Amino acid sequence: MSVFRSLFIRRLAAAGLFLSALLSAACTRTAPPPEGFERKLAYYGGIIAKNPDHYPAHASLAEAYLEKARKTSDPAYLAMAREHVKRSIAIQPNYQAFKVFALIQGFAHRFSESIEWANKASASSADVGPDPETASILVDGYLGLGESDKAKEVIDKLGDESFYASAAKGHYFKAIGNNAEAADEFQKASRFALMQNASEAQAWAEVMTAGVWLDSGDPDRASPFLEKAEKISTGNKAAAIHRAEYLVAKGKTEDALTVYRSLLKKADDGEIHRRMFVLLRKMDRTEEAAAHFKEAEQLFRKAINAGEIYTLGELAQLLCDAGERLGEARKLSNENLKYKRDKQALATEKCLASEK
Repeated sequence: MSVFRSLFIRRLAAAGLFLSALLSAACTRTAPPPEGFERKLAYYGGIIAKNPDHYPAHASLAEAYLEKARKTSDPAYLAMAREHVKRSIAIQPNYQAFKVFALIQGFAHRFSESIEWANKASASSADVGPDPETASILVDGYLGLGESDKAKEVIDKLGDESFYASAAKGHYFKAIGNNAEAADEFQKASRFALMQNASEAQAWAEVMTAGVWLDSGDPDRASPFLEKAEKISTGNKAAAIHRAEYLVAKGKTEDALTVYRSLLKKADDGEIHRRMFVLLRKMDRTEEAAAHFKEAEQLFRKAINAGEIYTLGELAQLLCDAGERLGEARKLSNENLKYKRDKQALATEKCLASEK
């Protein structure tokens, strides 16, 4: 796995979060929401102001805060997401809130809890077994724990093909190293999204296909899928990150840095700073590298200080990249492994094992 493959993309797609935001509006027990998390926050906040016990609005508001947490990397919004989803459940236990709680905990890398809430969502629905969306959350949770056999059990029980089913299968095959099958499933997901006129979901699937080949060290094979994603969704953040990875793989480091800088202008993100630190240090631009190291560390610690765990591995990787405070890095990595044992977490352990 490339050193430039990170938690960021995983957080973007983790536990079906991005997919849910794109395709699951029908699960919301209120009128269709407006576009964008800020408008959703105002919309559902307005409903709650008029009716504080409107439990579906609390669940939808929680999902909007989760979307804001994902895009801003601010753990405060994650806390607000949990507050509102708990309120929804306290008023009336319901499928939507269980599902949103599963998404929140998956994003937060609390995969065991994500699985627990996804199972509650499945048990509360009229269907027999998990629906494809809930199954995708379960698959991501099991893969996050490094339990690919259990993820396969969920996949084997999926019924008819769907966007979520193909997305879940794509994640599974990618996790076990079956790149051809992974790319094929993500392309199936892209076709399902096209049939639903869900352009952002289609772009996501194209980005994920590109990611399969970037991870395998074949940037030229990734290129057409990346180009397609960029055409479908102009300004797509995931596509931009993959574009930077592609540029690095092709030796165009300065162009990659330009892409990362453009992303930081839109929203601060510790993982982007970490990537820039690694690139700049390799270019012997020590002062610039040090500035990005400082920014990355501050953002990772901000989440940890807020009681979150999802940046434990990122901070450990940053310190390993820098060859600094390795004792602390090992403690962080060990703590991370209590919650997360996927390829990325194990890659950080391998990085630290190679340092003396």
